[in-house]
Amino acid sequence: MGRYSGKPDWLKRKVLAELRHRKEVTRKSSHITQAFKSQIRKATQLESKPPRNIEDNKKSFYRMTDDKDVLRDVWFGRIPTCFTLYQDEITEREAEPYYLLLPRISYLTLVTDKVKKHFQKVMRQEEVSEIWFEYEGTPLKWHYPIGLLFDLHASNTALPWSITVHFKNFPEKDLLHCHSKDVIEAHFMACIKEADALKHKSQVINEMQKKDHKQLWMGLQNDKFEQFWAINRKLMEYPPEDNGFRYIPFRIYQHYGKTLRAHLCWTLELYGIADKIDCIYSNRHFKVEVMA
Repeated sequence: MGRYSGKPDWLKRKVLAELRHRKEVTRKSSHITQAFKSQIRKATQLESKPPRNIEDNKKSFYRMTDDKDVLRDVWFGRIPTCFTLYQDEITEREAEPYYLLLPRISYLTLVTDKVKKHFQKVMRQEEVSEIWFEYEGTPLKWHYPIGLLFDLHASNTALPWSITVHFKNFPEKDLLHCHSKDVIEAHFMACIKEADALKHKSQVINEMQKKDHKQLWMGLQNDKFEQFWAINRKLMEYPPEDNGFRYIPFRIYQHYGKTLRAHLCWTLELYGIADKIDCIYSNRHFKVEVMA
């Protein structure tokens, strides 16, 4: 007697369909795992290679556009991530995890459309509101770059990075609302303008046309390296007579949630920067992000 002997035909078909589904999920998971391993190997190789000629040629360091290979490696940096739906969300059927390679330089709400659509398929529409993400109980700020979020909260954890997805109980005190990609664009362009004010007294960004601003944004949104850097290189260069930027803009992100803004004279010795910061912010946990 077979295992399903005497069972109705509709039940047999349902079981077979479920088995086929599980087989397909297993196959896709295998491909994703291989992609994760490849990304991890690449990241390990990059970390083991020190930047070229920094001590001997600081000027070439500041002319970042001279080293396209480094720019590409930074641009294509990815974080293997597993998204799971919060256990208290009301669903019509079980929600499978969703795996994604997140670009470090982008924003969560900009690259997670597929994640949102994946979980909305199992959600009751009346239960769906604004999506937000958390890691181990900490809401993730959408206006922080993905790489910064990972370094702040999960740099010592095993990959893939596990992020929980929510559609209810938006944490008003912890997160800003992001109702559309226009909000992300406005935030991104504000950061660009802040940085250029320190580097070029806003001369470069003010001389750009509106279509240049849009191309810069679309390059980031669509993950197009050439499209983005065709415009961004103007922001990363300086006239030979200036012999460098006025200041190198950067932000210090501290774990208790405050963001400090500062500027740094470009003539400081490169390897003295960290020591000076340690003296000012001793005994505090923070991450430094060099602005565009």
